[in-house]
Amino acid sequence: MKEFDILILGAGIGGLSLAHRLQSQGLKVAVIDRNENPGGVISSSYKEQYQCEFGPNTVLLKNELRNLVKELSLEQLLVKPSKKAKKRFICQTADNGKRKMTSVPLNPLKLASSSLLSASAKFRLLAAVVPRRRHCDDESVQRFMSRHLGKEFTNSVVAPGLSGVWAADITQLSARSCLPNLWKLEKDHGSLFLGLAKTISKRRRKAKPEIVSFGGGLQTLTDALSRKLGGYYKEHSVEQIERLSNGSWSIKIKNLKNQREELVESTAVVLTSGQSSTAKLIKDFAPKTAKTIARIPSSSVGILHLAYNKKAVRHPLDGFGCLFDPQEQQPLLGAIFNSSLFPHTAPPDKHLITCFMGGALNPENFKISEQQCRDKGIETLGKTIGALERPVVVSGVEWPNAIPNYPLGHHRIVTEVKNFEFSNPGIFCHANWLKGLSLNDRVAESEALANRLLVFLQSRRASYQYKYKRSAHG
Repeated sequence: MKEFDILILGAGIGGLSLAHRLQSQGLKVAVIDRNENPGGVISSSYKEQYQCEFGPNTVLLKNELRNLVKELSLEQLLVKPSKKAKKRFICQTADNGKRKMTSVPLNPLKLASSSLLSASAKFRLLAAVVPRRRHCDDESVQRFMSRHLGKEFTNSVVAPGLSGVWAADITQLSARSCLPNLWKLEKDHGSLFLGLAKTISKRRRKAKPEIVSFGGGLQTLTDALSRKLGGYYKEHSVEQIERLSNGSWSIKIKNLKNQREELVESTAVVLTSGQSSTAKLIKDFAPKTAKTIARIPSSSVGILHLAYNKKAVRHPLDGFGCLFDPQEQQPLLGAIFNSSLFPHTAPPDKHLITCFMGGALNPENFKISEQQCRDKGIETLGKTIGALERPVVVSGVEWPNAIPNYPLGHHRIVTEVKNFEFSNPGIFCHANWLKGLSLNDRVAESEALANRLLVFLQSRRASYQYKYKRSAHG
């Protein structure tokens, strides 16, 4: 039986970045994943003349990720968005029923002249300086933001914005878990505006995070990490996890190509897979926690890449992309104007647009493999950008149950998982359904978990050495 210090179940960005950090400390690490290619939902490839992303399209380059990119010598491969694509649009339905893209002011002071909000909504924002402390341990994002910024701003700006991230119903999302920074600002300052003002003054002294990608797509990062893996069982499933009498863990894995099974042993096991897979693995020795994890809701998202002739689109598409109000029952969650952001992703006379469909409020729309669903998305986008002809469908992918939606009281789930880890020494959960959804969050969480694992292994070795000395001396 092969033995490892740490086994990581899952080769997404969380598992790969954790393996990289642990290997740098001289530990014997292996990663097990059922897919042929590493990276999880991060996948980039050329389709015809277009560079397509099948997961996240960009990343906010913060400290932990910046350091990782530097360690991997990938700095020269980073690309920044075009300066011509700074605008952010929200699709609004006018009184006459027509859709229009309205630019979201990046400067709060410019909201006064924006058509995005009514006069009463703008006046309501001024009242946000007044402290509005909560009287509960959690509440929905809808209620939290409405208390501070008003219902119209929440419905018109916050809902589309968060729908583009979580693909969720904000009346069901936990403010405490999904907006931890704003939750803390309210706790410390009462008013979000006062808290943000103080936070911004401190941030000005630090390097500002940048939105970036890589010339070859975000898969550049996961490919670089996978090449450095010491042990990598690709196209293998995990069939069973069992605790051994010596305190280590036995993991039964199966080669999905030839169906052969084998056992591997590890001092620690890290679970990075989704809610359903994690629940199945632990249900035999932690049935209550397995049920809790399995109940965490998630959203399904379809990604559709469309190519237009530039001359056949009325709108200049001079921005990052456009978000849609999920409560209007639109088939689209949002659209990214890839060729405006990164001109190298499409021929000079073409627009490449990535559409995101589905989500918690319109789950049936994620099935982009169905012609009717694709047609609804194409029609909606076409009316929004002023398309004069039907686009070419370059490619697409469906991600069922891809994005966890932290429910009200999610902090109690986090506490239950911590108690589960305490009761089962050597098992660690490291997944986006627990904490941190973005790519940058996953890398930051990997850094934190790596430190915890090092402490755990040191304590195990110290305990083993103590028991060995006692037994040697009778």
